[in-house]
Amino acid sequence: MLRLRSALFLALVLLLPTLSGCDSAAGPPPHVPFPRLRRAQHIVPPLVTSRDGRFVTSAGRTITLHGVNVQVSNPAVYAEALRLNVNFVRIVAPWSLFETRAPTGSVHHWSSSALAQLDREVRFFGRHDINVLIDFHQFRWSPYFASSFPCRLASCQPRGIPAWYYANGRFARNHDGIKSAEAAFWTHEARSSQAAYAAFAAMMAARYAGSANVLGYELFNEPHAGNLGLTTAATNTMLKWQSRIREVISHVDPTRTVVVMCNGGGGGVGTADLRLLGSPNLLALDWHDYFNGQDGAGLDASGDQWVPSWTATHNQATGTYTGTQENQKRVIAWPVDRARHWHVALLIGEWGINQTVPGAADYQTQMVDMFRRAGLSNARWQLSSSGGYGLVTPAGRMSPAGVQLRAAYSDR
Repeated sequence: MLRLRSALFLALVLLLPTLSGCDSAAGPPPHVPFPRLRRAQHIVPPLVTSRDGRFVTSAGRTITLHGVNVQVSNPAVYAEALRLNVNFVRIVAPWSLFETRAPTGSVHHWSSSALAQLDREVRFFGRHDINVLIDFHQFRWSPYFASSFPCRLASCQPRGIPAWYYANGRFARNHDGIKSAEAAFWTHEARSSQAAYAAFAAMMAARYAGSANVLGYELFNEPHAGNLGLTTAATNTMLKWQSRIREVISHVDPTRTVVVMCNGGGGGVGTADLRLLGSPNLLALDWHDYFNGQDGAGLDASGDQWVPSWTATHNQATGTYTGTQENQKRVIAWPVDRARHWHVALLIGEWGINQTVPGAADYQTQMVDMFRRAGLSNARWQLSSSGGYGLVTPAGRMSPAGVQLRAAYSDR
């Protein structure tokens, strides 16, 4: 039955129309055959899973996850999670880190060093009873477009879709090229993108099926629609694409949760149709909360669009934090309501502020208190010693934000 559904799904993908705004590419993407899926040989059920719209332990008790985002990094960095009293980490694990070379037909060249590093990290958190979500992360879409961004620091380098996927040069290395590539990924290149991505997802699902502290996988961090825009149709197109990858993971390991996002970090949630993803059990919705809490700003009446604009509503572009907790509650009510409506678990997978911003401590106090009172699972961005959002100083000490977070989590 699964094979029949898979075949029908791929047939439908081939019939998808090219939505307005999708430029025709100069040449097809690399052909990657869809992987032959096999059930993982050794599956250990996770210590935490999701059902009935909540995260639960293997004993069936509701659990609130509170933690941080971490990179695939060295122990000196991720070990700092222990000082924060967390019970959860979201590990940023982009596809481009693990498959730097194009596959040869059906043979994939996975990075043994990157996988060994992730193995050590997962085992470390397992020894300390910390639950793990492996996040198939993207930021600025693909290393192929690195020349379009002036920043050369490791923390702001593009990652996600491997550069080899665009090696035939069908998209220009500029803003317009990125928008066209994003839109094509979900539409007229869906057959190729799903096949290549499915191989990565299946490999990960099989590799960590025996790790009890791995609760699941995030299918695609902050999916951007590019030229498709922030519309209900675009959001649902991306959710349909993700549903196929969910099927792949569930075939390999039917015990773990898959986490999805709608349109970017916080867009599209109001009108998204999560029925496209199948059963609400073993499914969670991720929503990223960098809202600046200002009066007269937030999500529109549909719950999809940021008003008056993304820039005017987000901490990344705010010079001083002057927001209120009431405004924060008003905006986060959208994903809370939608997750309840669709009976799926909710994760606030990223939130934070540059701690050099005046009022940053007030923001963090508001957010931690709101999450605690509402019982919302969340992960602060990020456990790092670089950048203004980092919770560790370059000298290896906890930053002021880290100290504040540790105190908040000490009574959990």
